[in-house]
Amino acid sequence: MAINTIIFDFGDVLVRDTTKFMKRHFYFDKLSQNKKKKFIAAFHLNEVGKLSNLKLNQIIHQTLAPTLNPKQIRNFLAKHSKTLKPWSLIERLIKKNYRIIILSNNQKHAAVRDAKNLHISLGKCIFINSAEVGMHKPYLNFYKYAIKRCELNPEKTIFIDDTAVNLIPAKQLGMQAFHYTHDYKKLVKFLKGHGVKI
Repeated sequence: MAINTIIFDFGDVLVRDTTKFMKRHFYFDKLSQNKKKKFIAAFHLNEVGKLSNLKLNQIIHQTLAPTLNPKQIRNFLAKHSKTLKPWSLIERLIKKNYRIIILSNNQKHAAVRDAKNLHISLGKCIFINSAEVGMHKPYLNFYKYAIKRCELNPEKTIFIDDTAVNLIPAKQLGMQAFHYTHDYKKLVKFLKGHGVKI
């Protein structure tokens, strides 16, 4: 079947994952196990809408970045955000009449904030944000929600993510899946190999 829909992850596929950048910048790997657990737990709760962005930034301040207050953390993330090469595909694919969906584990209002910071438009994409629907990857129900909401035919859909475990549910549901490892040429080759016109 001909592909008509392409689902992209957002962080570290279309734009820099500033959380990962911040973890490297502030040496997350050197934190105590308790601080790591608190940090990770806070992100998981935030990603499903059960912890506010302000509270998350307070926990980041307490566990990872004591030199930055919550407002400075928000500014730090905005400052280090940038688009990545696959973003250049979006407009081209839309012009070829492919439907573009972004399925993201993210904070509430992240899409609007990031688009404003990066001077990009998400208006022609369907952006499904985990924090706004109360589910996140790699849980199967999040993918089923996207299929139902967007009336997808999985066999006509390609799913692209930089986290390997997130590909498993997509494959289980019948999608073609691609693990993006920042090899842009490999991504383009995969898309063309599945008949996608770029």
